[in-house]
Amino acid sequence: MRYYIEGLKKYAVASGRTSRKEFWMYYLWEGLFLLLAIFLDDYFNLYPLGLSQFYGYLTSIFIYATLLPTICCQIRRLHDIGKSGNWIWLGSVPIANLYLIYLYTKRGDDFENQYGVSCVGNFGIGRDLQTFDVAIGLSGDDYKAVESPIKKKTETNKLYCSWYEDDDLNIKDNNGERLSTSKMLFCAKCDRKLSGDSKFCQYCGAKVKNKNSANERVLLIASIGFIILSIFAAAFLYYGSYQKACEYACNGQFIEAEENLLFPKITERHDPDLLVCIEAGKNFENRPLSTYRTIERYAREGNPYAKASLEDLKQMRYFDAVKLVNEEKYRDAIDVFNTLDGYKDSRKYYLLCAAMTNKWDSEEYKEILQCYDFKNMKAALVSYTAIAEKFLGGTWKTSDGKYYFKISEKGASYNLPWLDLPDSYYSFEDGVYSLRSGSWSDDGEDFKKKDIFKFYVQDVNTISVYCFKNGQFFTLYRQ
Repeated sequence: MRYYIEGLKKYAVASGRTSRKEFWMYYLWEGLFLLLAIFLDDYFNLYPLGLSQFYGYLTSIFIYATLLPTICCQIRRLHDIGKSGNWIWLGSVPIANLYLIYLYTKRGDDFENQYGVSCVGNFGIGRDLQTFDVAIGLSGDDYKAVESPIKKKTETNKLYCSWYEDDDLNIKDNNGERLSTSKMLFCAKCDRKLSGDSKFCQYCGAKVKNKNSANERVLLIASIGFIILSIFAAAFLYYGSYQKACEYACNGQFIEAEENLLFPKITERHDPDLLVCIEAGKNFENRPLSTYRTIERYAREGNPYAKASLEDLKQMRYFDAVKLVNEEKYRDAIDVFNTLDGYKDSRKYYLLCAAMTNKWDSEEYKEILQCYDFKNMKAALVSYTAIAEKFLGGTWKTSDGKYYFKISEKGASYNLPWLDLPDSYYSFEDGVYSLRSGSWSDDGEDFKKKDIFKFYVQDVNTISVYCFKNGQFFTLYRQ
């Protein structure tokens, strides 16, 4: 773990060298944390809009946060074997990137190269040492032989672990012999030699501390604090998105609710009714009738969001159906009004559509007469032959009794001015009484049609008749 922390400390440091062990230990912990982020994203469904084909939120944050130190670690590893950092671009070339992996596995140079001193035998990680100097090949009390070539770096608690060739320092013992290439550590207080794992100087008793250990603790505490803050931030974001999704769902805006809801896996655990309602309602625009019936069923089963959204769905359905009526799409509107029975004027609109599409029965006909003054219901009463015969059945006469119009089981009879068309039969279409003769054909040559009267309903017992023959209007009353 300390190798990974050490790599993060060198967040944007591309200079220097990184040993083979430090590099692979860094990647080991990098991989473990990445797998943890992927697992958490998958477990809590932390994906944009719930789409698992994209990187999750935690995975994306982790990758972007560690991208720079990872690249710098690769560059320093290349430096350790004497290669330029530009070799990193080899990783973008298929097959050739395998050679780059081979370079990462090579042992670093044992000598100082153009990128820095060697990392072999690096004492810089994990030792409990205060300020110390590095010497070459000293043993016993031979530290006295070290004079000006080796100087103390600083009085601060920094860790110095550079490895120097004996040729650079040219250190010799009391007999003038060059020293071997083993390393030596010294107490920062008394300048005497320290044993390898000592926590106290055996000469002056000074406590040996490692500034890096303190830094690691600070970084660990900061990391834990960051994780806690991230959890609180995620909880805050989730709660806000959850409240917004609930508001949208209660208003019947299920697509907006789905888009605003973060972490649906968490919602599924503590509030499954919300997800069930959103899943059913998001198809409202494509399948409004089936969706409305599903939401209505959920409302009967006690789903609170279905109950709250049902009124808004009714309103949306109602206005959509009214729009269809205004566009004279009565066949599409009648199915909608049939599901909204009792809501505002949905029943009257349903009867209007039934009259316009000739989809009524005897009981509904009585209701149609009761709301004859609703919208264009008067026109609907003479819109088609079946309902016109039902409404105009019986005898109608002018106030002076001179003219009449009568429909009975035998057909229609009248003495109003008319256009004669022998061997014909009548029909009503949009209030126009027409006579037709001949047979139907594709080209229409054998088919004849004459418009005789145009009927206008004033009320249940009064109609106006326009005669196409002379252009006169007659007012007739039910007898």
